[in-house]
Amino acid sequence: IGNFVFNEIVIGSQSGVTARVRSWDSINNILEVSNVDGQFVAGENIVGTASSASHYLSSINTYLVKDGFSSNDDILIIV
Repeated sequence: IGNFVFNEIVIGSQSGVTARVRSWDSINNILEVSNVDGQFVAGENIVGTASSASHYLSSINTYLVKDGFSSNDDILIIV
């Protein structure tokens, strides 16, 4: 339910993991996050702290972004 907001902190409901929203594709239900502190668990809800959006985490795709600025991995979450 709802839409995540750019740069808001999201929290995994079971894992307690926090991350920052980089992008949210509401049509395809794809959430891209960075600055991840821990490891999300498939099957948990991801909840936005500013938007109160909540979506079920169905799969995770971790990949490195080589943009010259980021030192953190980005996580692509299919919700």
